[in-house]
Amino acid sequence: MTIQQLKYFVSVADHLNFSRAAEENYVSQTAVSQQIQLLEQDIGTPLFQRSRRWVRLTRAGTVYYEYARQILALADLAAEKARAVGSAAEQKLTVGVMRGLENIPFVEQLIGLQSSNPGLELRLVPGTYKELQDRLKAGELDFVVVTELYAVQEYTGCRQYCVGQAAHYAVVNRQSHLARFDSINNAQLTGETFCTVPLAKDSWNLFSHTLEEKGLHTQRLVFRDSLEAVAFEIAFHGGYTILAEPILPRLPFRKYLVTLPVENDQVPINLVWNKFNPNPALHALLEQVGAEV
Repeated sequence: MTIQQLKYFVSVADHLNFSRAAEENYVSQTAVSQQIQLLEQDIGTPLFQRSRRWVRLTRAGTVYYEYARQILALADLAAEKARAVGSAAEQKLTVGVMRGLENIPFVEQLIGLQSSNPGLELRLVPGTYKELQDRLKAGELDFVVVTELYAVQEYTGCRQYCVGQAAHYAVVNRQSHLARFDSINNAQLTGETFCTVPLAKDSWNLFSHTLEEKGLHTQRLVFRDSLEAVAFEIAFHGGYTILAEPILPRLPFRKYLVTLPVENDQVPINLVWNKFNPNPALHALLEQVGAEV
């Protein structure tokens, strides 16, 4: 028994006509008849009753027909799965995710995409904004998922697409005069000491300009080398910083800090990629989420 014999058998059974089965399979009627005879010899029982005017399935043929269709369907599925796995080398995505964004809906969507595409190998790489930016520039990542506090002008040759929004929060010392408010606006933070991680001059200029457009004028600055160090500075020495909501659970020294939603302020969560990246898996994903048409 071969797959080709099964195909001929199912085709004859569907049409109850050897001539139509031959046309459907682009072979001669003689070839179909010969393969059906070999199949019947292999099984050991006739599958069709034949006359010059009609063709009918035998009882054995009727039973065999149902199983033959299932076998062919499974063979097609097996081939499809094998092709997917075989092309896995062309279906790799290395994705940088800013720490704190691991549980946003878009990342969950990515993980779901992998489970529904067995040929896709998805690798998630956590990192800080600066780490992911550098690795994207170096071509080590296909795209990154980050909260953008300012315009992506440093990503030369890159494009971005918004996949969500997150609320902005001000983080202050629990002894601060601001801690008594349920929420806060940017104007109230003017004149307070702003604490942040080091930024390149161009990055800081962009960030500062964005804050000023929103009515927040930074006058006193303190730079610390990590989010943990920023939280320590605020918890024990005062000042404030601004973070997107998904980042807040990563804050240490929480019992010494108060987080206040900044009124009417949302920060975009963006997908950023190199527009010259040829990876077909990347462009298939971008098309699927509507980022690239």
